Formats: sequence, structure tokens, C-alpha cells
Amino acid sequence: EKSTLTFKAMLNGSPITVQWQVIGEDSASNSETFSLAVPDLAQSKRYEIEAVYTLNGEKRTVRHAVDVDAVNHPATFEISAPTEVSEGQSVAFAMDKLSDPDSAGFVQADWYIGDDWIGQGQSIQWQAPTSDTDRTLVLSLKVRDSRQPVETAVSKSMSIALKHVNVAPTISL
Repeated sequence: EKSTLTFKAMLNGSPITVQWQVIGEDSASNSETFSLAVPDLAQSKRYEIEAVYTLNGEKRTVRHAVDVDAVNHPATFEISAPTEVSEGQSVAFAMDKLSDPDSAGFVQADWYIGDDWIGQGQSIQWQAPTSDTDRTLVLSLKVRDSRQPVETAVSKSMSIALKHVNVAPTISL
């Protein structure tokens, strides 16, 4: 995709003028060479190129199929989150420095702690759970655009230290 394909008509090693046609499109041209500008594709596409020439008063047709793969450039981004939180603390997680040149403005961002989904969006608020001990949690962000299936989302992770807060007991008399 985003390239130009050039075809050249030859007969016995010499260039010949033919009528070029992309099957399914209206335009045609007469020349020795033909160039097809392939746009940025959302999905793979097959082009059929037809060359028609006359030899000894008889029309001859040659068709050539070209399969062009769509290339989806994956998103690049960074996670902005604290590396340490206390149990019960409310914190913000954000996606920074997002770049996805072929996303057409749409990206889906899903946030996880371990395997548990905790929210969606470029930034979210999260409440740290209670914990009897200090432990490490894994924060993950999975990002994809409309051209990507869920299973191919770009994933980044980081560790967050969850700190147990030792609250002194209260005694009532």
C-alpha cells in the first residue's frame, strides 16, 4: 500500500503499445507502460490489470492479478502511572505520547490490573484495593485502532508497588 505499481507491455522482448484497464474502474490508457497508484488501504485488495493489444488484426487480452496487503502501523505510546500506591488510594493512569499515523483518529485503550479489566480511555481513575501485605501489581494498557483485531492490540505493562497501610487499632472503653 501507499506505493506505485508499474507494468510494461512487451512482445518478444520489445515494448508495445496496449490499452491498459484496471478491471472495475472507468479509466483506461494507451501506452507501453501503466502505473497504478495504490492508496493507504484499510484492508487488503486485489487489483486486476488488463492489457489489450492487436496483433495481425486480432485482439488479444492479457490479465494480471495483483494482491496488495494492507499494512497497519501499530500504535506507540507510554504509560503514565505512579510506581507506588497505598491501599485505598485513588490514582490516575494515563496514556502519553500516543502515535498511530493510520488510525484515522480512533484508538481504543483498555486498562488492566493483572487479568482484570479496570477501565477504558486515554486516562482513567483507579482505586487501589485493600491488602494485608505489601505486594506488586501489574498494570497493562492494550491499545488498538479500528483496523486491528482485539487479539493484536499493542500491549505495555508496568509494575506498581501496592503498600499495605498499617492502621493502629482503636480501642473503645
